[in-house]
Amino acid sequence: MPENIDSELIGYKVYRDSGLVNSELVNETEYLDENLENGTYFYQVSTVYAHCGESEKSESVNVEINVGINSVQSLAFAMFPNPAKGSISIMGDGLARVEIYDVQGRKYAEYSNLKGTLQINDLKKYDRGIYFVKMYSECGRVVVQRLVVN
Repeated sequence: MPENIDSELIGYKVYRDSGLVNSELVNETEYLDENLENGTYFYQVSTVYAHCGESEKSESVNVEINVGINSVQSLAFAMFPNPAKGSISIMGDGLARVEIYDVQGRKYAEYSNLKGTLQINDLKKYDRGIYFVKMYSECGRVVVQRLVVN
């Protein structure tokens, strides 16, 4: 890196896979590289000074992009009927645990080891109102849905 003796920093150059990414100098310490395909990319940065020019490139940083329909697991849990009076059914692939909370955040019930299906037949003990049903998948992902009890 060239010595910076009283030289003003004017920006940064960002390199991806050895090619310059930004056409204008970056003046922030963060950079967002958009519209990339899935894959592994190698990034380097250099600094540009007013009197000294461009520094050597930094060490390489590897970034792996893996986004898309194939890599995102969809969580589709069905809860019906809603609004409910006496009972509800909750089902979905990978449903493992269900927790029910009131609007103040108090836990009313917890059901575990479900294997994809839960039938709750005792909603008559619940006061009329709104509850939040927190559904956990086998892999730990969470979906929260509102339940109205009449």
